Amino acid sequence: MRIPDDRERGEATHIGAALEEWIQRGIGRATPESRSGTLTLPRELQGWPHIAHGGGVLASLYELARPFLPDRDLVLASVKLQRSVDLERPLSWSLAPWERGVSLNLFQEERLLAEARVATLPAEESLPAALLFKPGGVSEAPTVPGNTGCLACGSENPIGLQIRFHYDERAVWKAYQPRPPYRRADGSLTPHFHFIVLDEIGWWLGVLSAGEGGLTNEITVRVLRPTAFGAPLLIHGARASVVPEDDRGRLWRAEAIVSVDGQPVAAGSVRFAGTRGFTRRLIPGFLAASQPEDVRRLFPQYLETARLMEEES
Repeated sequence: MRIPDDRERGEATHIGAALEEWIQRGIGRATPESRSGTLTLPRELQGWPHIAHGGGVLASLYELARPFLPDRDLVLASVKLQRSVDLERPLSWSLAPWERGVSLNLFQEERLLAEARVATLPAEESLPAALLFKPGGVSEAPTVPGNTGCLACGSENPIGLQIRFHYDERAVWKAYQPRPPYRRADGSLTPHFHFIVLDEIGWWLGVLSAGEGGLTNEITVRVLRPTAFGAPLLIHGARASVVPEDDRGRLWRAEAIVSVDGQPVAAGSVRFAGTRGFTRRLIPGFLAASQPEDVRRLFPQYLETARLMEEES
């Protein structure tokens, strides 16, 4: 019988823990009040292997900021991703006061990876009318593909959302019940959920507009009110609200909300950059964990590539 190594034993005892605990495991501070330290993101925070999910990066930086916020749940949080963020590698972070909250930087050696700001939500915050769009029925709507390991769409990620959105010509959406890692001890839904799910739906809104896979490089989320963990959620974004940010159809700005009983509880804005190279990288993972037709429907220009990959497998 093989004896599990130290890493496997540590992971086995951690399965079932809340997402915040997974993130806290990787945070290094000299003291609880320290404004710098190290951060190691576990592989479960991946978007793709070895690269962190953008929403997971924002969730991790929010966790660093929480001790310095007067209201730790109703927040305005944003991140600009300058480079891909590696997993399972010690990174450096620093934090400084900023208006109603803090600003944070994340580094790999001397290279700036991400800049974030997290602050208490202004009382006057309101939602644009376009975000209050409500999708119709889902009985015939197709579903986006996914892979196995992604923090959002991965079917086998123990702390992932394991979410696959519906879409049509009007919207992207999902009626959804969060998984146990997103439940806090007090019975509320952790705000970290909103950072991940709104980044993910913004990514898919960008894919549908660009016709390509890609990356989100800016994420802004407003957590508007606390939410009970058991409340049924609707995550949705109108495709008509997605706007181009360049002349080549590469950069797009997408917005979406999370609502409970028709009332918004969080809103997000995502900047998406689409590239052919990323689409090609996505296809194998999608085909391994999704219905082939779900992949072909979204990426028809790669139909032959998908067919050859299936034959090779």
